[in-house]
Amino acid sequence: MTTVKIEGIIDHLDDEIKQALTTTLKEYFPNQDFSKNDLFNTFKRRLRCNTWEVVPDNLVKQK
Repeated sequence: MTTVKIEGIIDHLDDEIKQALTTTLKEYFPNQDFSKNDLFNTFKRRLRCNTWEVVPDNLVKQK
C-alpha cells in the first residue's frame, strides 16, 4: 500500500475539479448560477479525509 496526500492532490487538480463540479450542477440545476470557487471550497471543507490516505499500489505510478 502507498500513502498519498489527498488534499495536495485535490489542490493540484483544482481547475479540473472546479469545472467538473460546475458542469455537473448546471446539468442538474440549469437555471442556477454557481461560483466555481465557492463550490470548490465547500467541496474541500466537506471532504472528510485524513491528510495522508492509504491507497492500493496499483493506483499509484512513479515517474
